Amino acid sequence: IMLLSSWATCVFAQTNVQNSFDADEAKFDEQLKALLSVQSSYLEKRQTNELRQVHKQISDLIEQRKYPRAIHALQQAKNEKERFYALDAAAKESLNIGKKDEAKAYADELADLMDKYKNDWNYGNAIQDVNIVLGRLALAEGKIDEAKADLLKAGKSQGSPQMNSFGPNMSLAKELLEKGEKNAVLEYFDLCRKFWSFHSDKLNEWSQDVKAGKIPNFGANLEY
Repeated sequence: IMLLSSWATCVFAQTNVQNSFDADEAKFDEQLKALLSVQSSYLEKRQTNELRQVHKQISDLIEQRKYPRAIHALQQAKNEKERFYALDAAAKESLNIGKKDEAKAYADELADLMDKYKNDWNYGNAIQDVNIVLGRLALAEGKIDEAKADLLKAGKSQGSPQMNSFGPNMSLAKELLEKGEKNAVLEYFDLCRKFWSFHSDKLNEWSQDVKAGKIPNFGANLEY
């Protein structure tokens, strides 16, 4: 009876979590739909300032859903392999909203798991994401040499379908550049050429910016 009661409590809790997530997703869909409608209206009227404001609102709204979606995906993992797939985003999104201890725990768990999946398509992502997260955490604690070492470990990833197409994550590189650490970042760019070979022009452009004392506009590569 006690086992049955515990099982029922667990199922009830999981159902509540799922219902809460679904409600938040429905609310997000409604808000996004409304903002896209407003955006369309501003486009037709060519109201540039208003368009910028609503575009930022849309971006902020999407950004707010990244962490809960990443954690929900992790909670829904039914086995170790599915958890391996979900830990990348959970670690990155936890760090992005300032949950450092949570990010460290997820990154450490992913580091412990990833050698079991060396032949998996996600292995290259795991190498990158573990080291980017750990490097950013080290940098936040003032451990610059450790952060630089982690950046270069991330660059030694074999790549992945996502990395080969969209490129590497540049969040740690940007933070190191803000500390004046050019050489490690330039070395990272060179390491990334082996898997991002079709976009060497972008790496060349970023390298030129760094050598000129500028921080490149990494765009979406701060998120990948």
